[in-house]
Amino acid sequence: MVNFTFRNFFFKTVLCFLLLLFSVEQKFYAQTQTFATELVDVDPDYVTNASFAVDGDLNTTAELDASSGIALGLGAYDSFIEIGYAAPVPANTTTFVRIDTEDELLRVLLGGGLGNLLGDVLGVVLVGNQEFTIEARSGST
Repeated sequence: MVNFTFRNFFFKTVLCFLLLLFSVEQKFYAQTQTFATELVDVDPDYVTNASFAVDGDLNTTAELDASSGIALGLGAYDSFIEIGYAAPVPANTTTFVRIDTEDELLRVLLGGGLGNLLGDVLGVVLVGNQEFTIEARSGST
């Protein structure tokens, strides 16, 4: 009988605590996302939908095109986009850049162990080296 009474008291106490917890209005704080809002400089020849890079919508993207050329860099081209914030971003602020490349092209086409081997060796030859640079600047420097 003592165990039953204690168990009953325990459940009633927990139930009252949960009701009190969920009946009181609470505020929750989380990280706020701050997006770049300015297009500083854009390569007009090889950038598609540049305004999507600063629209704040994670479902839209700007597309930058580049090519390693045919042979020995013949016909090679690259592109760039420079975006900025309306106000300075405080130091030690984490910033994310979403990047998608086509470096898995040969592995998908060839598949298996041979595809992995040829993807590593021929990927540079056929698809080209895909490189990108991200720079954090303060003002014009």
